[in-house]
Amino acid sequence: MINIVNTTCYGKVTFSVDSDLTDVQCLIMDDNFEGEIFITKFEKLASNSNYWIKVDSTVTPHLKNTYIKITDSNNNIYTQYFEFPSNVLGNYSLIGNSCVAWRTYEVSNTFYNSPTISNLILDDEEYVRFCEHIETYLKADMILGDSKGNINYKKQTGSVRVVNTEANITNDYPISHHLDVEIHWIHNRPRKLEFNRGVYNFKEVLSERIPNDDFINKWKRRVERGKNTEKICLWSASEMFNAHGEWERKQLIDRFKKLPSRSIFLTERKNEEFEDDLHIVKYVPEWEGNHQEQRDGWGGIVWNNQQENAYRFFEIIKDKFL
Repeated sequence: MINIVNTTCYGKVTFSVDSDLTDVQCLIMDDNFEGEIFITKFEKLASNSNYWIKVDSTVTPHLKNTYIKITDSNNNIYTQYFEFPSNVLGNYSLIGNSCVAWRTYEVSNTFYNSPTISNLILDDEEYVRFCEHIETYLKADMILGDSKGNINYKKQTGSVRVVNTEANITNDYPISHHLDVEIHWIHNRPRKLEFNRGVYNFKEVLSERIPNDDFINKWKRRVERGKNTEKICLWSASEMFNAHGEWERKQLIDRFKKLPSRSIFLTERKNEEFEDDLHIVKYVPEWEGNHQEQRDGWGGIVWNNQQENAYRFFEIIKDKFL
């Protein structure tokens, strides 16, 4: 028999067994998906000892009828259903300028209480302005149309849009306007989650496009869901879309740490660290020596890792606000 000792929202499963087992294959499965979500082997599982495995937090929110399956050397099969804790940040709306807010929702296995999911605000000053007046922008009409210029991003990349063929970002994705803020909806194709021998893949349907009305409806639905929640603005030096001089960078960060809402900024510079009741500028030692000019062809900073940043943001939120 399998005993589930503990599960975390970000995919860690701690378990024990009632009797000693040898030559064990351990699987994580879900009734809603074909294929194995996770596979590993143990030479031995000792009774009443704890063991743990981990599912990638990217897929955890999609698992609803999940179980662990163990087969031993005698072909005995043991199964046990379990759930991952969910909606851990349900009282908060995460406001981001990139997919990092989306990733932080995944890490916390929380419903999207914010419309800033799978979209980009490519002008850093526009993003700070959006955070300074969140409620005004969330109440404003969402109007789809062409880019109004996106001057700062164009100076850096030569384009007003994200152009990244490796990521299958089409150059005609929808752009929405919310008063004077421009938001880019780069994920404009349906995706289907598939598993094969412990490897997951979000397969895009390249022949299909998400209807524009769906983006508008998602925005409205998530704005409504986020009403009466506390806002937390998430930003990072590795998520700046524009290269900035020292004075301009300081002005933007100073504005960010004076927002009326809670805010978290990750920095590669120790001298920028700051904290008060609502705001924190957190130094990331692993980034020491990196700089803003280290960018790829579409303007993203090469030392950025949204999955790692999502864990950093989640830990800070837990320690400071929960």
